[in-house]
Amino acid sequence: MLQRLEGIATQHGLTVDTAGNGNSSQITMRAGGVVTHHIEIEVLNTHAVGSSESAPSGAGRLAILLDDLGGDRSAADAIFALRVPITLSICLINRIHRRLRKKRESTDAK
Repeated sequence: MLQRLEGIATQHGLTVDTAGNGNSSQITMRAGGVVTHHIEIEVLNTHAVGSSESAPSGAGRLAILLDDLGGDRSAADAIFALRVPITLSICLINRIHRRLRKKRESTDAK
């Protein structure tokens, strides 16, 4: 997986730093020295996650958290193209602020 992520990072001109210990790995991608992506992978033992009747014995489970997808429609399309169950959290606060500002400006102009 790390090789694949490094390949993607290289295609987009990003550098990759990795760290890890035991059951966890951290992957940080940068553009011009500025962090653009941070990925953490933690492998939990079965005692930490409890038993799951919905998952077959020995089957892996994965949680993906995406923060700040932004307004990049192509990024969203790429995520949905994975065709896996996924939950996204999208903050539209900037869009809401822009609409409120436009409304206030149009009211002030009258």
